[in-house]
Amino acid sequence: MKRLLLRAFNFSHGAAATALLAMAALGSSGCRREPPASTPPPPPDKEIRSPRYAFEPIDADAGVKASYDNGELGDAHSILQSLGGGVGLLDFDLDGRMDLWTPGGGAILPESQSIEGLPSLLYRQQSERLAFDQIGAQARIDLASHYTHGCSVADCDSDGFPDVLISGYDGLQYFRNMGDGTFVECAQLAGLEDDRWSSSTAFGDFNKDGLPDLYVCHYVDWSWAKNPPCFSSSAQGQRDVCAPAHFLGLDDMLYLNDAQGGFINATATANLVPAGKGLGVIVADLDHDLDVDIYVANDTTENFFYLNDGEGIFEETGLFSGTALDHRGTPNGSMGLAILDFDGDQQPDIWVTNFENETFCLYRNQRNGNFQCVTERTGITAIGDLFVGFGTVAVDIELDGDEDLVVSNGHVNRFPGSSLVAQDALLLLNNGNGRLERADVAGSGYFSTPHRGRAVVSTDFNQDGLPDFVFSHIKEPLSILLNQSQPAGNWLSLKLIGRNVNRDAIGSRVEVSHGEQVLVRHVVGGGGYLSQGAYALHWGFTGQASSVEAKVFWPDGSVEQVELAVNQAHVVIQQPKLAN
Repeated sequence: MKRLLLRAFNFSHGAAATALLAMAALGSSGCRREPPASTPPPPPDKEIRSPRYAFEPIDADAGVKASYDNGELGDAHSILQSLGGGVGLLDFDLDGRMDLWTPGGGAILPESQSIEGLPSLLYRQQSERLAFDQIGAQARIDLASHYTHGCSVADCDSDGFPDVLISGYDGLQYFRNMGDGTFVECAQLAGLEDDRWSSSTAFGDFNKDGLPDLYVCHYVDWSWAKNPPCFSSSAQGQRDVCAPAHFLGLDDMLYLNDAQGGFINATATANLVPAGKGLGVIVADLDHDLDVDIYVANDTTENFFYLNDGEGIFEETGLFSGTALDHRGTPNGSMGLAILDFDGDQQPDIWVTNFENETFCLYRNQRNGNFQCVTERTGITAIGDLFVGFGTVAVDIELDGDEDLVVSNGHVNRFPGSSLVAQDALLLLNNGNGRLERADVAGSGYFSTPHRGRAVVSTDFNQDGLPDFVFSHIKEPLSILLNQSQPAGNWLSLKLIGRNVNRDAIGSRVEVSHGEQVLVRHVVGGGGYLSQGAYALHWGFTGQASSVEAKVFWPDGSVEQVELAVNQAHVVIQQPKLAN
């Protein structure tokens, strides 16, 4: 193991960010730098460390007006209108600032029994201030070929620029980043010919060849010929969206990167389970054996947990691992996913959001491939069972050293019986003693106002160390929330760039040692719901240390140890392999 000392890179300097990321894109060697500065910005005084939770909405002032259109005004009462749309976070032009990609949805027209698509929107973050320009047409992504849902991001061709995959009904869209501010849609040319209803997708290097492969969730077999009339459970019994139980599930698909700019359908050899009704997927090394595994959230059927043999062949272990069912032994209407180390044992736990009259589920990693749903003992049941949970992220809200959870909620029915259509988003605080508690966010704006929520992603837009959020909704503009909460400690963020592994470093994990604590984060593909968040990892921790030790475990088995200054954002480029 080689010990390296890195100088911190601060993303607040846009020109420096451009230079460093361009260097990484060209494959420049070297991250051996000077030790970090010994005097970082001090943490808040102890007497003001009691966290207060405040979030400032900036979407309107920032110029973001995107609103996902699910086409429900056509009165089709179709299950197609229930999923909503996701969000992709990416720095598409490598200027060091995070940009936003949002699928558009479409129109559902029962009179003509047709479905029309709406184009995606791309918001480029400006350099002068925290604002965005909508440049979809300029970037050549304004295509309306499909009714769209989800967004995944990865550097598929290792040129340093992130590419984008859009899921939806009747096909995929694959936008290759040309590196000049434009994209080219090339799904068919890339071998991504898929005419089924796709929902969440995720990238990860399944066969360990250093290139990102693709997992595609498919939902149910709906069409105009399979659109039965269904009615609400309310007293009036109005016509409403059918439950997924009325439809057969569709098989998921797995594509391997062919290293020529395209993909090969490897579903038949990957050993996948058929007919899952998939809505969420996350890719990470869940057993720390140096290959990426796959967890799939299925709607009303057992969730899938695929263990990778290292060559892209999978064993489905959901029932045996304890992750297929909830604490009552029943399958749920699962949708959102996150990986976190909830209890600080350096093992990845799995968080799943579910439908109403169920509870969200936290699967605690017990090692050796075994998990236990600890919903009751961790206080999750106290949250209630009337939420319909979709997108979710795990992040340290107040920088106190443990990961908290944010959930976006909203009903799929127009006339739900016991619940509400618009629902509050949830901020669930990890108290560090094995329990989650719903934060008191009264008067905090977004979190105390009901929404028809779907996706949520997180990044630090204003580079103050506190995680900010983007929420998507049905028939409501995106919400961008700047985290103005009182921090309890210091912070650190780290972006990994692979050279011998996939460039986004999916499947890596990083251990940060802080006093007696070891805080672990995983680089994951997918996760949340219909979305891809930022690949940069984020930590919070209390104390006065000016720097911390970070140990990077790359998917190829190499390990690098680096010293990083706190209260700064860093980039670590993987060291090249030594010649034999």
